Amino acid sequence: MRNPRVIMPTGLVLLIACCVVFILSALTVTSQRVRMDEKGLAFMVGVSEAVPFLHVWEWVSFFGSKWGIISISLIVAVVLILAKRDYIGVVTLFVFVGGGDVINKAVKEWIARPRPVLHVEGYSFPSGHSMIGTIVYGLIIFFLFLHMKNQRVKIISAYGLVILLMLIGLSRLILIEHYLTDVIAGYSLGGILLLMAIACYNLTYAFLNPKPSSYPINQTTS
Repeated sequence: MRNPRVIMPTGLVLLIACCVVFILSALTVTSQRVRMDEKGLAFMVGVSEAVPFLHVWEWVSFFGSKWGIISISLIVAVVLILAKRDYIGVVTLFVFVGGGDVINKAVKEWIARPRPVLHVEGYSFPSGHSMIGTIVYGLIIFFLFLHMKNQRVKIISAYGLVILLMLIGLSRLILIEHYLTDVIAGYSLGGILLLMAIACYNLTYAFLNPKPSSYPINQTTS
């Protein structure tokens, strides 16, 4: 099977796309051209008032929260260590989740955009839930395709995680804790860090295990 260590063209295109989306989102916010956000906020306020069972969306939002991310990361780390002995994956996960959190807070302080509602602490841009969620759940999908043999389970799991990630972003809008551009910027900045995490994992693995046959995906498909 083809070694996935270097899929440069696709990765580069995705990286450029994420950078463009994030820059455009940041420029939109800093230039005060936020008509889309204003209309979106008015719409979501109406949706929030009409949607029953708001506590369900709070549970969905939990999977992108600080404690939700910590819990999921610890579970993934335990599985990687005990089942696959993928220590590079564990280090990659914690470095980029922790680094992503630091970057998210730094960008929030730099942009200093107030929240849509006053009762929520901290700044709004970009959404930490969508940003860190993209890193964590994106890496989980990467590890699934790297280590799991069952193709059907991999595909179903990947679709499920993508849907969960989309619902997390939607929950931030329904709960009126973020603007639309906050969520979009969170996904794009998270995507940048996710691609960097995968690249670092692949480069580290290639450096420590120079034989192509030692790459995890070749072991699971052999």
